[in-house]
Amino acid sequence: MNEFSDSRIRAFRRRRSQWRNRSGFSPDYLRTSRITSELWHRSGLCVNRCPDRLQLVAIELRCHNDAVPAPVTRLMLVAHARTDAMRTGRFPGDEPLDDAGLRDLEAVTDLPRADRVLSGPETRSISTAQVFGTEISVEPALADIDYGRWSGLEMTDLPDADAMAWLSDPAFVPPGGESLDALFSRVEKWLSAVGSTPGRTLTVTSPAVVRAVVVLVLDAPIRSFWRIDVSPLTRTSVSHRGGVWTVGAVAQKFV
Repeated sequence: MNEFSDSRIRAFRRRRSQWRNRSGFSPDYLRTSRITSELWHRSGLCVNRCPDRLQLVAIELRCHNDAVPAPVTRLMLVAHARTDAMRTGRFPGDEPLDDAGLRDLEAVTDLPRADRVLSGPETRSISTAQVFGTEISVEPALADIDYGRWSGLEMTDLPDADAMAWLSDPAFVPPGGESLDALFSRVEKWLSAVGSTPGRTLTVTSPAVVRAVVVLVLDAPIRSFWRIDVSPLTRTSVSHRGGVWTVGAVAQKFV
């Protein structure tokens, strides 16, 4: 009996059509294209002779079965709700949400679906994350910039030279704090790790970390950090598939 019965041939043809629709290449093109030899090699068939029609069907079917879709990581970054430092324009420390921030959290009803919820270590991030899940993992890499002895100060309190250096030199370190270069380094390492975790991850962190993620995903220069506006209690979506990050939305409001 022939290895390929009529019913199996019909099934193969249906699968060929599905494969063609997903790949963008028709089976007829495969017979004459440069990738035919690669398909023969992957199928284990002899490449020294032209396969007949049934062999081509088998090749295409095997390659279709091998083409498993790449896993997708969907990452939603939520900027924590408002704090007093945000309202007054001060460099933040580890402070709680203010009354306006708490009211905004109470108004959030559109809770996104997530397989896991992560939070930066600050009180303001953890308090915000509790709205989105009961099992929260604190991730140190999601911490806000360490402003050192600048915490609690306004930009106008700084010496002019320090203020200019902070806004123009990513390597500049506030006294006892952390540079933008250091922020980007730890966020990049964390982003690489989370990109290998398929599923939906929701993170609550500072606007600075959200901005750093957007710059890294776009492969933009660090100076672009200052050109991205992320308001409190907004969501930014990025996804990772096949080794590539893509931006879906930036700083969308919940309320």
